[in-house]
Amino acid sequence: MYWYSDANQLARFKQYDENSCDQDWYDEPGVNAHSTCDWVKDEYGGGSHCDIFGGGCGFGTRAVAYSIEDGAWFDTEGICGANTCYTDGHCEPIFGNWVDYQGCGFVEGMNGASAVYSRATDEIYYNLYSGAHLDERMRIVEEDRRSDGKHFVLMAQYFDNNQQYGTADNVYKCYSLYDGAYHEMGVEVSVNFTGPSHKGINFENHTYSIDSYNVMVSSYHDPPINTCEPYAFLCQTKSGAFYRLPEDRNYFFGTEWMDWEWSNHAGNWDLQCKENHYHLDSTTNKWVVNGDPQLDRCDIWYYHDDDGYSECLGCPSIPKLECWEDCIRSNFDTTTCSACDSVTGTSYGNEWCTPSPTEAPTLPTTSPTSKPTSKPSRSPLPEGVTYAPTLPTEKPTRSPLPSPDTQTNAPTVYFDGGAPKEGGANAGVIVAVILIIILVCGGIALWAWWRIKNGVPVLPRAGSQRAKNDESQISRQITADNLAMQIQHQNGPSTDMGYDAPQIGMPPPSAPPSAPTDTIPNIGDDDSENAPLSGDEGGEAEGDNATGDYDLDI
Repeated sequence: MYWYSDANQLARFKQYDENSCDQDWYDEPGVNAHSTCDWVKDEYGGGSHCDIFGGGCGFGTRAVAYSIEDGAWFDTEGICGANTCYTDGHCEPIFGNWVDYQGCGFVEGMNGASAVYSRATDEIYYNLYSGAHLDERMRIVEEDRRSDGKHFVLMAQYFDNNQQYGTADNVYKCYSLYDGAYHEMGVEVSVNFTGPSHKGINFENHTYSIDSYNVMVSSYHDPPINTCEPYAFLCQTKSGAFYRLPEDRNYFFGTEWMDWEWSNHAGNWDLQCKENHYHLDSTTNKWVVNGDPQLDRCDIWYYHDDDGYSECLGCPSIPKLECWEDCIRSNFDTTTCSACDSVTGTSYGNEWCTPSPTEAPTLPTTSPTSKPTSKPSRSPLPEGVTYAPTLPTEKPTRSPLPSPDTQTNAPTVYFDGGAPKEGGANAGVIVAVILIIILVCGGIALWAWWRIKNGVPVLPRAGSQRAKNDESQISRQITADNLAMQIQHQNGPSTDMGYDAPQIGMPPPSAPPSAPTDTIPNIGDDDSENAPLSGDEGGEAEGDNATGDYDLDI
């Protein structure tokens, strides 16, 4: 796996988050060791780190915030220490072939580390992908340590991904740049070796070759006691290509020491250094401890502490290492290399900065109230002037009354069984009377409309007028019958009117007229209201809409 900066930042934050957290937080329901801290200790600013991620405290919420550069998926996080990382489930992603990158985080004084594993990341390939420094006295039992006292170890790893295509560029030589000189690095292990290949082999019987696409190299030195030293790695391949770590020549690593909860580099071996790396400031042409192109020197904590810091201890050694790097890249050209022994650097002295005003303020001794006890006024007012209250205590009258002796407002209506206000009437009785009047008037109006619609007078008529109306009605009936008879003689009997119609003749003169009726009956059946809306009677509409189901293409 390759080291990945975004994952490394996420892992570092997790360790800082846990180290600054009230440990009782992790005993809360639904909280585990991977949760973001919601109870930050006062000495670290208090409050909640979950607020940084919109209030979410889970690993997923935290991971998304750090994977914005190229859409990486931070699949899982491991929190472990020393050999425990290899004895349980934490081991699986370390060797899982589905993982692209790993980020590691550690905060001094803790007893574990965080590792974040990335998937679906934009893949990058750089052959010299990993480098580190360590003191073997922290890792190896005494009987297995070097007898010459060179306990300080520089290690690097080279891997050429093109080996899968058969075009790998194997290593020719690797060098460490350290302590004012260059050092050829030996092979710790590689995939090109001679010796037994069966299981249970004794690795001491193997001979490893640096001529390999996958190799780990190392060099051993006297420890940098009570000081800091810059260093870098440079490997040359068989094709003549060079790979440097750090990749950018404007950077060098530093020999920083960070203690576990149980270790003590300074107390045991006088190893004291807080210079993690060095960056060349292009504007001042000076090296800056723990610097970055986006940071001013006075933005860095190292330059805010004049108690043993604020002076770059490793910076004077860098110019000589740069000369030796040029020497190696020139294939040890005499002219280039001859001057390196005499190169010296210049100390910058104490570069202490006034602490930045952007430092987090201290917390108040007591928490402020969550909100004001009362709403503030909208603006200052002259003495004796106030705004109208938001809600009046009583409902105002609807309009001024001409005389309180002759006119009053309508009484208030109560629906809760309460008594009316003074001077009011029983609201229930008044409402009932009004409803009865409305119903009676409405009934009369409907009755009158029905009679008019059917040709019936609303009020009774005089006898002579009714007789005239009856005669007129009979006359109209006779005229209609004559017309029907004429049509019958021409076309024969017909049922076009919706029923079997008999032939119609003139009534005998002596036959009394039929009794007058109030209405003229409708001819035919009116079934149109019950007809189906579709053209197919009795059928069903096509599609799901007939049953109320709608298929929408959005």
